[in-house]
Amino acid sequence: MTRARWQVVLVLALVFVAGGVTGAVLSRAVVQRAVARLLEGPPEQARTRAILFRLNRELDLSREQRDALRTVLERHQGELAAIRRTVYPQLEAARRRQWAEMRGVLDERQRPAFDRTVEELERRLARSIAATPAAPAAPVE
Repeated sequence: MTRARWQVVLVLALVFVAGGVTGAVLSRAVVQRAVARLLEGPPEQARTRAILFRLNRELDLSREQRDALRTVLERHQGELAAIRRTVYPQLEAARRRQWAEMRGVLDERQRPAFDRTVEELERRLARSIAATPAAPAAPVE
């Protein structure tokens, strides 16, 4: 093959690679934006959106079905939040035992990074629990 042909092949290969990289970067940005939009707001609303997103994807829901399911999810948010708050102390104790056991597996070099990761996870969880709405009063029959 002549030098000119090699140059053409090289340019085409570079264009192909550049297109792939650009596509990957743009796809990642779109996915990140969609996930951020799905998870924004209070945890209960984010859970509702995530559940509806999954159900819609899996079941091809109509608008009426989505609206009805959203109503059901929202109606039960308070009850589920109250249950989560009730069992939270047990979960927290179990989680702390888990972290301690996991930390024991790591070497001295790994432990500081692990501790920072656990602290961040615990902060996120605490914010999520704090933002969970209280259960509404039970209806009087």
